[in-house]
Amino acid sequence: MSARDELVGLMEDYLAALARNDPAGLPVAPGIRTTENGQELDLGDGLWGTASRVPDHDYAYVADDGGESIGWIGVIDEHDRPSVVFIRLLVRDGRIHEVETVVRRPHERLYDPSNMREPRSVVFEELAPGERRGRDVLIDAGQRYFDALERADGSIIPVVDDCTRFENGTKTVRVEDVSHLKGASASVFPLGVREQIDTGYFGYIAAVRDRRIVAVDEARGLVLMIVVFDHPARSRTVEMRGVGEVELPPYHQVPNSVLIAELFKVRAGVIEHIEAVLEFAPYGMRTGWEATG
Repeated sequence: MSARDELVGLMEDYLAALARNDPAGLPVAPGIRTTENGQELDLGDGLWGTASRVPDHDYAYVADDGGESIGWIGVIDEHDRPSVVFIRLLVRDGRIHEVETVVRRPHERLYDPSNMREPRSVVFEELAPGERRGRDVLIDAGQRYFDALERADGSIIPVVDDCTRFENGTKTVRVEDVSHLKGASASVFPLGVREQIDTGYFGYIAAVRDRRIVAVDEARGLVLMIVVFDHPARSRTVEMRGVGEVELPPYHQVPNSVLIAELFKVRAGVIEHIEAVLEFAPYGMRTGWEATG
């Protein structure tokens, strides 16, 4: 069995155990560490006590070429209510050493698990040899996306004009129907990735910190990262290029941080798809993995 197959198999075993609400039988290392939304928990707590169904398909995952880490994205029902979930496993010598989980539970925004009930085909597509790039190039593409957000400069991102992005199942670029949005949001979200950033609307993001690489798959052109966005909310407004000063929505006028697992599909060095699981948290939150990331 290849290292990749072992990772995928262990993730399948983990999900099956989660559906049983019982981690007994999983090959865990002594001293295993687990977190859920940044909070350290014992294995068997949190989502383990509420999971009522796991999907019979993989929506998206990235198994690292190095053979130690895998990140999974999908929908898990909790007491029959769907939650958007990211799970990271660190595996050494056939045993699970670390589990990191991000859970987005039912919410009125940035939550649409109905878009995640089938595999995201672009994630699983293997690239032609000429379209593949090395590990460093894939990581750099993801890092430049986050750099662009910090600098409000979309020109530094290697991204196609028609790149898609889903956050907790919600489409957040090139949105056709913005009738549910108000104010500046209604003019920003119909735009593409680069154009959105260039407006300056995301100026409320003061920092993208604690960046970690979860997994890289060169054959499929995938890189999966974990980061934290900090929103200090020192101002109720941002300056949008060509528009002027606009007021932010109320939820961006209070300090908070956002724990994010973000997947990038990179073809020939250029990002063509972005998939994220994110959850809001108190401002300045720690991920629980700063010392080991």
